[in-house]
Amino acid sequence: RCADVTGVQTCALPISGILDITSNAINNSVTLANGLPISDNEGKTSTPYTFKISNVGNLKYKFDVKLLSTNSDTTTMINPDYIKIMVDNNTPVKLSSLTDGVILSNKKLSPGADLEVTIRMWLDEYTPNTEIGKTFTAKITTTGRAVYSEAVRSEERRVGKECRSRW
Repeated sequence: RCADVTGVQTCALPISGILDITSNAINNSVTLANGLPISDNEGKTSTPYTFKISNVGNLKYKFDVKLLSTNSDTTTMINPDYIKIMVDNNTPVKLSSLTDGVILSNKKLSPGADLEVTIRMWLDEYTPNTEIGKTFTAKITTTGRAVYSEAVRSEERRVGKECRSRW
């Protein structure tokens, strides 16, 4: 829409899809430290980390959710082959099996919508003693883009033409 404000023509176009991540974890991080190997049944009932991803923009957003290691010292980091992860109520997988750290793929959020994600992490029951006492720390991140529907694009073109014609 265009408006004439004190002789200046201004047009408001959609800004973007913008995601905000909040969590119950300190610094939005996930940490596995001082853990002992446990079975998948025990891991599935462990206390989860909970993250809320909110679209605070005004366009639909399509994105992947990633779990990216923040460990700087690989000698004290748990080998990802021995870390099990369960996202929401999905089947547990080894951390090393993730592609580029993606834990959720092709998620879509409309403006004002939220997505709650729960993550449980534990040491696989077959973890060797050499991994005991090590840690793993990661951050939740997203990669994606705003989704422009044809209706939005048409409206942007119409508004842009309307504004240009008034200049």
